[in-house]
Amino acid sequence: VQAAPGAGIRREFRDSRLGQVHLRRAAPVAVASNLHSPVVLLHQTPLSGRMFAALLPELARDRVVYALDTPGYGESGAPAAQPSFEEYAAAIGDV
Repeated sequence: VQAAPGAGIRREFRDSRLGQVHLRRAAPVAVASNLHSPVVLLHQTPLSGRMFAALLPELARDRVVYALDTPGYGESGAPAAQPSFEEYAAAIGDV
């Protein structure tokens, strides 16, 4: 997938209470003072943030966009035990 003009996509890992979380971060290449609020995209279970590959560069024309692989999915680390909904939410908040 080719990024829209002015948008760059990077892959990163961030630490959370459930282990490392993989994410895709898309942002405008040019620094602008009028960026809109960031957006966090959460995938359907059992998929990954890869499902947003075509959408990321479009949304990142004027804001920073994060597409996370929730713990245990995609390239994120697997938790030791099945997390509760609240634990998933807290881990996403950590990121």
